[in-house]
Amino acid sequence: MMENITSGADYAQVLIDNIQNTENSLPPEEQMSPTLLECWFDEIKHNADQTYADYIMGNRDSYLFDEVEMTTMFEVAKTNYIQNIINEMVDKDLLDVSIDENGDILYSASEKGKEVLKNNLK
Repeated sequence: MMENITSGADYAQVLIDNIQNTENSLPPEEQMSPTLLECWFDEIKHNADQTYADYIMGNRDSYLFDEVEMTTMFEVAKTNYIQNIINEMVDKDLLDVSIDENGDILYSASEKGKEVLKNNLK
């Protein structure tokens, strides 16, 4: 989908519309609270306006990252993503958690997890 973006407000509105459309497609019990959405939308509007203004004014140096910064951000995002998946699997009783004698966290497939895995590998 191509949008005609001529301001930070336009960009923010595209993001907000997409988020709202996604939320509206979810069952009510899975939707975010309207208050939380409004806070998120306010942050999107503020940040989009600021970023767009900085870009138009030529203040682009604050958005440049060196290789170390990019690698660090990627590694943090990857770690957070993986940890969120693991946490969700533990919450859904697909993984069991234990601690070894060195204090390391160990994960193993629960009985439910083994059954799900077995059914998905057929």
